[in-house]
Amino acid sequence: FFKKHGMQYLERNEFVYQPVLKRNMKKDSYYLGHKDVTDFLTKKYEDLVRNYHRAPIELRWVNKNVGYGVLAYKPIKKGDFIATYTGQVDYKEKIDDKDYCWAYPVCADDKKPLSCDSKYKGNEMRYVNHGSHSNVIMNYILVDNVWNICYLAIEDIPVDAQLLVDYGSNYWKTRSIKCENL
Repeated sequence: FFKKHGMQYLERNEFVYQPVLKRNMKKDSYYLGHKDVTDFLTKKYEDLVRNYHRAPIELRWVNKNVGYGVLAYKPIKKGDFIATYTGQVDYKEKIDDKDYCWAYPVCADDKKPLSCDSKYKGNEMRYVNHGSHSNVIMNYILVDNVWNICYLAIEDIPVDAQLLVDYGSNYWKTRSIKCENL
């Protein structure tokens, strides 16, 4: 599927901006400001992150307005780890199309923002669509001194239901199509 659509599949993030890998993330301001929740999520899900866990999900065509989406092929329980979103971590300014990116939770050494871009390299999580009634949430989980962008189920998800996440208001500020139209 990925090769057919001109993309490379990534199990883990590719760090174009390599200096971030040399920093101690537990001394970074993002970790210090989110220590309790980060430690809780890491303890709960770190083995799943390390083992490239995927919940029972598959890519399917949804419709011409949405395109592809990620759907459950078996029930997923509230609190389940879905998967890690992967892409290329680099300066936000170097990314020409923000449709397939999440902010990376730390800045570059020069204080410029970083993003995780999956437009050309990533995994199936790039196809999780926006929904005003989302059933998954994105959280940053720190494993082996690397931030992982992870999706977690916030409610039970039945078979054939599309996984939906709230992209946030900043995403829609830069789009001509309003989220209510989707």
